[in-house]
Amino acid sequence: IDTGVAMLPDGIFAGSSTSLRGCVKRAVQHAGVPLADALRAATSAPAELIGATGAGSIRIGARADMIALDPRFEVAERYRAPRAD
Repeated sequence: IDTGVAMLPDGIFAGSSTSLRGCVKRAVQHAGVPLADALRAATSAPAELIGATGAGSIRIGARADMIALDPRFEVAERYRAPRAD
C-alpha cells in the first residue's frame, strides 16, 4: 500500500485499503444506507456466507471480539474475549 492505494508488485490495482469501519461510515453517511443494514453487511452477512457460525453477531456462545462506535464512527470501546458464555 502506497499513499493509501493497494497495488500489486506489477503495478496493478489490488483493491481497497479502507477499513471496514470506514466502509460502514461511508455507507451510512454518504450513501444513506440504514445503520443496521450497514452493520449487518459488515458483520453477520459475511460470517454467514463463509460458514463462520461463531462470528458476526452478539449471542451466547459467539466470539466476543467487538468494538463500540461513537456517533462519528470512531472507536469508543474495544471488547476482546475468546467466548461470551
